[in-house]
Amino acid sequence: MQLKKIVNFLTDTYCGNIGWEIGHLTLQDQKVWMRKRAESFLEFKKNYSTEKKLLLLHRIEEVTSFEE
Repeated sequence: MQLKKIVNFLTDTYCGNIGWEIGHLTLQDQKVWMRKRAESFLEFKKNYSTEKKLLLLHRIEEVTSFEE
């Protein structure tokens, strides 16, 4: 992979409008899991339609309001 592609990938992953906080995690396995999810999130953003993303957002909102 070219350096420019790597830099673009990392910039898109870690400098976008979604933050990934892993500093509070104490177990290395948890940190690795979270990093993998963060780095695969771009594929989610690219591969899901707007309708699917909205459906997932509404589902998250339902679950969040249920937890409160």
